[in-house]
Amino acid sequence: MKLNREMVVRVAEASIIETIEAFVRFRPGFHGDTGIRDYLYHRLMTGLPNGGTHTRPDGGGTLLAQAEWYTVLKYRNTGSGSSRGRFDVGIADPEELDSAVPRPLMTFECGRNKYASVLLGDVDAAAEHEGPAPADMTKLAREIKHAGLPLGYALEFYDEDHWEAERLADRVREWISTSQCDGLRVVVLSCRGGEKPSLTLCRNRGPGSSGSGSESN
Repeated sequence: MKLNREMVVRVAEASIIETIEAFVRFRPGFHGDTGIRDYLYHRLMTGLPNGGTHTRPDGGGTLLAQAEWYTVLKYRNTGSGSSRGRFDVGIADPEELDSAVPRPLMTFECGRNKYASVLLGDVDAAAEHEGPAPADMTKLAREIKHAGLPLGYALEFYDEDHWEAERLADRVREWISTSQCDGLRVVVLSCRGGEKPSLTLCRNRGPGSSGSGSESN
């Protein structure tokens, strides 16, 4: 069966669930943001067809999931200049796999115990603005709104401050309800030792639709 967008979305969302479950069960084995990203990447490559690879008739090809996928827009982290940022992981659009430089169908940002104010700081910056800091949701939202990214997932996990997780979920709900940013999906997990995990999904209804929603568990 030929790979299509719906198949990729199913694999991606199953991989997110597997990453959440692993973090809850094996939290000491996850070290910082990188541990979350690496586990998610592993699950994506395992779930995608052909071990996450695409081979062209000429023998070349590409990886379906790629770490450190570059943004289209520019950001400023340090120094006086701005440059393209990088997402933690991106998955190529199945409809562009034979292109020289495939565009992404979706990208992912993974965070651990990050402040809500930082994650959302420059989220409404204009497309031509080259000064925003490259925060997780800033990159995802701006690339969706201004650069044609269909889907962006932010996985923000908290195992220190439960209240920071709630602040983030509240702020994302408020922002997404008026943002018209189709395709942004934010997963907020609070998982401190000795407490029942709490999971919140903040999302709109995806490309080509309107409205917003939030689910908690």
